[in-house]
Amino acid sequence: MEIAARNFAKPVVFVSRCLGFAACRYDGVAIGDDLIAAMRPHAEFRAVCPEMAVGLGVPRERIRIVRAGRALRLVQPATGRDLTNALTRFAELRLTSANGLHGFILKSRSPTCGISDAKRYSRADSKSPIGRGAGLFAAAALRKFPDLPIEDEARLADPRLREHFLTRLFTKAAFEEVARSRLLKALVQFQAANETLLEAHSRKDAAELRRIVANRERRSLDALLPDYRARLAQALARPGKAGTNITALLRAMESLSKPPGAREKARFLAALEKYRAGKLPLSAPRRILRDWIAKNPDDKFLARQTFFEPYPNELDAPARCGSPASARDRR
Repeated sequence: MEIAARNFAKPVVFVSRCLGFAACRYDGVAIGDDLIAAMRPHAEFRAVCPEMAVGLGVPRERIRIVRAGRALRLVQPATGRDLTNALTRFAELRLTSANGLHGFILKSRSPTCGISDAKRYSRADSKSPIGRGAGLFAAAALRKFPDLPIEDEARLADPRLREHFLTRLFTKAAFEEVARSRLLKALVQFQAANETLLEAHSRKDAAELRRIVANRERRSLDALLPDYRARLAQALARPGKAGTNITALLRAMESLSKPPGAREKARFLAALEKYRAGKLPLSAPRRILRDWIAKNPDDKFLARQTFFEPYPNELDAPARCGSPASARDRR
């Protein structure tokens, strides 16, 4: 039995065009991103550059966010242009037409695409920022899609954030595929396959999702799906805690029909401790257990659980934890 041969639904992801799709950054420099490159065979990317969309060329004078009372304005100090209205209209139009979307990967520090670290200034000619927050396009995306995974490429260098983002992204894509099937049986199978994953994130939400699928009220599928979709997003909104993930892994090990030998078990437990200490990503001990499950053809329940491979294993975080400073472009 080979549990790694899962067929993953292909998520649709909005991505900043400068992240490997075109040399459209303000200075004309092309930026590569390892995760996005690895995701290309597994996802459908829709690349967008809000700054070029509102008429700015490459290269271009820098733009910045300026606080004007309670409002935020997007201005280009060198030319005096105020791009706020144009950018707002573009964001509304582009995001409204974003059908079948499952997530975003945006450019960090950008005054349009940064999700939390775009600099804000008191005046167009100020030398020092007064704070940081979301860029104007990113802020519109966060408002319009509060339940979707939205990250920037710098934060995704953190293994924990990367694993959480990918888990949410591919689980969301899989659920929407189930929803399109219009089959209650498919929803029941989805819930069964995600039991361990959901329990590791939130036992309360996992129980509520089981209740929705049980459908004792005999509601129509059209009534069930919105409730399930909202609760699923809530369940996966935050990363699973190290303790609950370790508990899930230990329970799986203990339920194997053919327990591992003493040396293999010691290696697994050592990986768990390194994960607990933040020295390894979750994918490291999970990969060990996944290999054991593949060698145990009788462990059909475990083989079906998405917890052990929530997204294509080619996208697993690197074995070493930590976010290298080089991953953070200084805009």
